[in-house]
Amino acid sequence: MLNFLKRKKKDEKVEEKEIEEEVERDVSKVEESDELTKVMERLNEVENRLPRMDVSIEGLRREIDDVKAQLKRMEDTLKDVMVLYEVVSSQINPFLSSSGGIIDTGKMKRSLELLEKDLKIILGVDLDKILDEVLYGGNGFE
Repeated sequence: MLNFLKRKKKDEKVEEKEIEEEVERDVSKVEESDELTKVMERLNEVENRLPRMDVSIEGLRREIDDVKAQLKRMEDTLKDVMVLYEVVSSQINPFLSSSGGIIDTGKMKRSLELLEKDLKIILGVDLDKILDEVLYGGNGFE
């Protein structure tokens, strides 16, 4: 009988161990399920954000293209002004007379005034406005 009791205790211990192992497996499955749920929620969150990010990126690309176009127009305008300056400065040096001597300031001032009037009439260019923008950033300070 003693053997029988020992065997029964042994069987109970084995059965107890099996139950503990099964409980541990079930607990680990539940933990894995919770982790999987969290990962799936995070994945859904990321998937929901992607379209909004795409729209934002496209908007930024358009803005960058607009800025590039504006810079290109400014560069072209600046080149046009520089070409005009080169043409004017190569034809008229206000500091030298045609004979090579130094010109007086009154004559130089009149030449510049005539040049400014010609530019306004021919090209519609307002030198005062351009100088104001170049020298003072167009803020009206003098």
